[in-house]
Amino acid sequence: MIDKFRIEHNMEQVLCNTCKRINPEYHEMILQLKFEFFDNILEMKEQCMEILMKNFNTINKIDETDDGYTVYFRDHGQMNKVATLFGRRWLILDKRSAKIMGQDKMTQKSLFRHTQLLTLVNLNTKDTVQIKGIEYWIKAINKGGTLILRRTDNGAKHQSTYKMVKDYFQLIKKYDKTQDPSHLADQAKDEDLHSDLSEE
Repeated sequence: MIDKFRIEHNMEQVLCNTCKRINPEYHEMILQLKFEFFDNILEMKEQCMEILMKNFNTINKIDETDDGYTVYFRDHGQMNKVATLFGRRWLILDKRSAKIMGQDKMTQKSLFRHTQLLTLVNLNTKDTVQIKGIEYWIKAINKGGTLILRRTDNGAKHQSTYKMVKDYFQLIKKYDKTQDPSHLADQAKDEDLHSDLSEE
């Protein structure tokens, strides 16, 4: 008589890092791209999409939202590049976080999922703003994002980052150089100079 017996063996498939990263659902970083004080959101989305497609080849998926995009990257090492590229064109708010999602079964290292919330802010010099009820105009925006402000009532100087005053901040009026008398005067001078040169 032969005894029957059964052997159970649990097997688990482990993918290498390369195989995992080509999976369209795999991502190490989520970029949440949002906009503030922009009138034409569709135009902004087109500009941002062009930047993303031109400069990154590690994007697995892009979801469009009402106020921006959610972008999924295979490689979390893109955060600084993202901030640099968008920071060259707009004032930005850059908030980053990381959350442990598990452990790599091949290396035993903790796995993190990184999130970058990048807000593009449409502020420029000579815009009129209000902070805690006081009205200012923006004299300059430094490279680090510091706003150099002048009170509209007495010209007193004030400076702050947008991040520090965001909760008390209100955009009153965008500067329109076509309605600026000083700009129109300069433009008239240029036209007169061009006319004189043409006559010569």
